[in-house]
Amino acid sequence: MYLAAPITLSIGERLIRACWSNIKAVKILKAAIYPGNVLTLQLYKPRGFNYKSEQYIFVNCAAVSPFECTYG
Repeated sequence: MYLAAPITLSIGERLIRACWSNIKAVKILKAAIYPGNVLTLQLYKPRGFNYKSEQYIFVNCAAVSPFECTYG
């Protein structure tokens, strides 16, 4: 009973992410590692992409973690 809501929200978030993941694909223009193991990525901004504060992206990198889900 106490796990039903968190599990439902988690599955719903995964489904929404799966639907949106194929809409706007981006290309990595540049990647750099700075001191302190800080990774920076410069990405190509697709046409029609509007940034709003507090947005985030989910980056899948199968070469780093083969257990990450990829949709598509």
